[in-house]
Amino acid sequence: MTKRKPEWIMNMIVHTDAMLETDAEAQKMLEECLVRMPNQNLSQDEARQVLEFMRTL
Repeated sequence: MTKRKPEWIMNMIVHTDAMLETDAEAQKMLEECLVRMPNQNLSQDEARQVLEFMRTL
């Protein structure tokens, strides 16, 4: 949460494939980790709940 804005995180959660195709930062992370984040097929509300949970950590 300190490295990325909430909007970016939400986009990565909800639009994983598009972010990995178009976002330079997401592509850089993929190159470093070599593991593609799976699309979880979460709704906006579910993704927001994940984001809010991440804020508590």
